[in-house]
Amino acid sequence: MAKIGIVGAGFSGLTAGNYLAAQGHEVIILEKHDKVGGGAQSWEKAVKPLGLKYIGESIHVLSHLDPGKELRKTLEGAGVDFEKAVGELVRPANFARAVTREGEVVMPNSNVEWEKNLVDKFPQEAKGIHAFFQNMRSINAERYVDTNPGWKKNLLELTATMPNYLSFVNAAAQGLCRPGLAAGFLFTPTWDKVLDKYFSSTELKAHFQLLNGYVGLSSKECASNLMKVALAFYTINGGAQMPKYGSFQKIPEEMVRTLERKGGKVYTHVGIDDLIIKEEKVKTLVVKAEKSVNGHSKGNTYQFDVDEVIWTADPITLVRYAEKHLPSSYAQKIRQLEKSTSLTGFHAIVDSHLEYFKELFDVASLVVAETFADIDDPNKELYLTAPTLHREGLIYDFQGNPVEGKHVLNFYVQDRNRDGWINGRKESGGNKGDYNQEKMNFMREKIKVIDDILGTDLQHRILHMDPLTAATVARYMNNQGEVYGVKSTPGQFVPNNLSKITPLKNVLLASHYTFGAGGVPGALNEGKDAARILIEKLG
Repeated sequence: MAKIGIVGAGFSGLTAGNYLAAQGHEVIILEKHDKVGGGAQSWEKAVKPLGLKYIGESIHVLSHLDPGKELRKTLEGAGVDFEKAVGELVRPANFARAVTREGEVVMPNSNVEWEKNLVDKFPQEAKGIHAFFQNMRSINAERYVDTNPGWKKNLLELTATMPNYLSFVNAAAQGLCRPGLAAGFLFTPTWDKVLDKYFSSTELKAHFQLLNGYVGLSSKECASNLMKVALAFYTINGGAQMPKYGSFQKIPEEMVRTLERKGGKVYTHVGIDDLIIKEEKVKTLVVKAEKSVNGHSKGNTYQFDVDEVIWTADPITLVRYAEKHLPSSYAQKIRQLEKSTSLTGFHAIVDSHLEYFKELFDVASLVVAETFADIDDPNKELYLTAPTLHREGLIYDFQGNPVEGKHVLNFYVQDRNRDGWINGRKESGGNKGDYNQEKMNFMREKIKVIDDILGTDLQHRILHMDPLTAATVARYMNNQGEVYGVKSTPGQFVPNNLSKITPLKNVLLASHYTFGAGGVPGALNEGKDAARILIEKLG
C-alpha cells in the first residue's frame, strides 16, 4: 500500500483521503490552520460583553443532500455517517430573493414553481421561459453522465486524466457526452448571450442574474455553461438545504473522525515549508509547526515521506517550492491564473428586530441592490443570510444553552479591491489604525444602503459585528484572498482549466483550481476524482 500525503484539509482533501484510506492506503493530511474545512470552515466566536458564543458560518446552504442525491452519495461513499454528521435538514421556501428600489426578484426552491411564477408574471415571454427550463432539465441530466456506467463515463474519465496540452481532446469528449453544455460553451460564451436567446424583458433577465454573484462575475465575464450547471444544480431536482441544528462544520469534522477510524491522520497547525524532489517526484513533504500544540513547538519542522501527493492548496504555493522542477510554461500558467473576487462583509449579532423580517429572509440568500441592473454587478450586490431564522444551535451562552431573542446575520459583497485590503492590513501592522477605520466605515455605509432599500433598522440593532475583508480570507485560507479559486471565465473553464495531472509524476491537483468554480459540490467531486485516479494508478 502507498503512503499518500494530502496538502489541505478542505472538502477536497478530506474526501480524497477517505476514499484512499478505504482502499488500505496510508493517508496523512496536512492543514496549516487549527480547523479543518478549508474555505468552507466555520468559526466559533465568543462575545464576552454579550455573554454568548455564535457560529460564524461560511456555508449557509447546499443541495442534493436528500437520500440518493449526488452530494449525499459522495459523502456516504467516503464513509460519512450522514445522519450523525448533519441530521435533519430544512429547506427554505426560496433559494434566492433580490430586492431593489424597482421591485423584487424571487427564485423559488422548486424549479417547477419558479417556471410557473415566471410565466404568470411575464405571460408574453412564456415560450422562451418554457424553452429555457426544458434546456436546463436536459443539461442537468447531462451532468450525471460521469456518475453512471457506460461509454460516456469511461470517455470522460479518460480525458479527465489528460494534461493541459491535450485539452482539445477534452473539449471533443465534453461535446460528445454533454452536447447541451458544449453548445452553450462553444456558441454562447457569456451568460448575457444565453439569456438573449430566450428572453427580451430586462426585468425577466434579472431573475436569472442572481447566480452571477455567487462566483463574483458579471454576465459579460461568466462562462455560460458554468452558470447553466450552477442554475441546474440548485434548482433542478435539488433545492437549497441546510442543517436544522448546528453548523455545517460537523461534516468536515466527521470526515476527519471517519478517516482516523481507517488509520489515516490529519495534522493541523502545520504548513508546507519545503518539498524534497528527486526524479521528478516529491519524495518528502517538509512542514513547519505554526503553533505550539500537541507536543509540537512553534517553528519546528517535520518530514513526511510520501509515495503520492494530492495538492488541494493554492497551486501558487506548489510553484513556490517546486519551481526549478517544473517547466517554465507550467509555472507561468499558474502565476497568470485570474483569481476570483474576494468577500468583504461581516458576521453580526442582531436583536429580535430581525424576526419581524423573517418572511423577507426566508431564503438561502437575500440580495440587496439599488436597481435590477446592479444585480449583475458583483461590486454592488449585497448578500445577506440570516441562518438563525431557519436553524437552531448557532448561538448560545458560555454554558452551551440556547440564547433567545438574538440572531446571527451574515453580510457579504463581492469585492474586487482584494489587494487594497490585504496591503492596507500589512501597512497598518494588523487589524488597527487606518485599516480598521476604513473597514468599519465600509460596513456602516453598506448597512445604511441595506436599511434604506429593505426598510429595516439594522444600523441601530446590531449588538456586535465581526467584519471580514479580503485580508481576513487571505489569512485564514492561506491564499491571495480569493474565495472561489480561479475566476470562472470561458478562458479558464473546461477545457482550459488546470488539469489534475502535473509535471511532477506523483502530484495531482484537486480543488476549486481544477474544477474551475467554487462551492462544496465541486470540491467534493474533485477530491473523489483525484482518489479514483490514484486508485487506478496504484492498482
